[in-house]
Amino acid sequence: MSTSAYTPFEVGMRDRIVGLFAIGAVLLFLIGFIIPAIRSLAEDEGKAFHTIIEQTHGVARNADVTMLGVPIGKVRAVAITADGMVRVDISLSRAYEDFYTKNSRLEVDSELGVNILTGTGLILHPASRENGLLEQGQFIVTEVPQSIGSILDEIPVQQLADQVTEIVSNVEDITTELVNNQDKIYTSIDNLEEVTQSLATVSQTLPGMVNSVDASLVSMQSSLAGVDRMIAATEEDLSRTLANTVDLTSQATVTLAEAEVMIRNTAPIIAQLPGVMITTDLALQSVTKLTDQLSQSWLFGGTSDAGTTVRAIPNIHPHDDSLYATDDDNPSVSAAER
Repeated sequence: MSTSAYTPFEVGMRDRIVGLFAIGAVLLFLIGFIIPAIRSLAEDEGKAFHTIIEQTHGVARNADVTMLGVPIGKVRAVAITADGMVRVDISLSRAYEDFYTKNSRLEVDSELGVNILTGTGLILHPASRENGLLEQGQFIVTEVPQSIGSILDEIPVQQLADQVTEIVSNVEDITTELVNNQDKIYTSIDNLEEVTQSLATVSQTLPGMVNSVDASLVSMQSSLAGVDRMIAATEEDLSRTLANTVDLTSQATVTLAEAEVMIRNTAPIIAQLPGVMITTDLALQSVTKLTDQLSQSWLFGGTSDAGTTVRAIPNIHPHDDSLYATDDDNPSVSAAER
């Protein structure tokens, strides 16, 4: 058996070129996966903040942090601090970092569970931008939901029990009154049925009444239209009548003024009229006396019988007849007076 000496593997130029192409393809493949992964890791890191709460309230790692319903970050870690509180680390996307302002607050996105309100994530409520932006890793206050136990603790149970007892007592009193007034209630129900029947009757007659009212309104409109036409037809006559009335009024005013002047002028004559009437009356009395005397004279064929007298004219005004008596008729007159 013959043996041959060992010779090393010879690498040609072609093999070197193929090897370079294979190494380059592997590098490109690795770069295609590594660069997006690094970029996603950088993006996932975001801006880190933390908050402190008394308990988790159901918030766990990888829970969503939302703002206005839009996911903006994740819960990265939940741990217990040395003083017995719960620290929650969150990472928020840098795309919305303009909203991460000071005095912003977090709220546990809670839903009603069996015994307590359990959280499913965190909600960010940004503050005004005038407050400035939060620094990396700063603390954000979190509002936690109330559990049913804490809600019950805040309720005054004794007062509530007293109120329930009072309500039950009032219900019992009302029930007793209803039993005692059952007859009255039945009577009221019967009356209500009668009222209902009356309303039904009225509702049946109501359309006729409405039609009558409509007909009356139509007639009234027709009458008003006739009045309008009458007013329009007599408007000129009314104008002339008003003008004549104005003229008559002015003439009456002038007449009244003249009458007033006449009354003022005749006032002295009226004042003298009683004296004139008295003087006239006296003259008439004198004429009467003279007539009586002449009728008794023999010159006129008269007689001197005392029983024959002529009836005097009635006195209009009272006066003294003794002024017209003769000496023979008045024997009481003395000779000296004659």
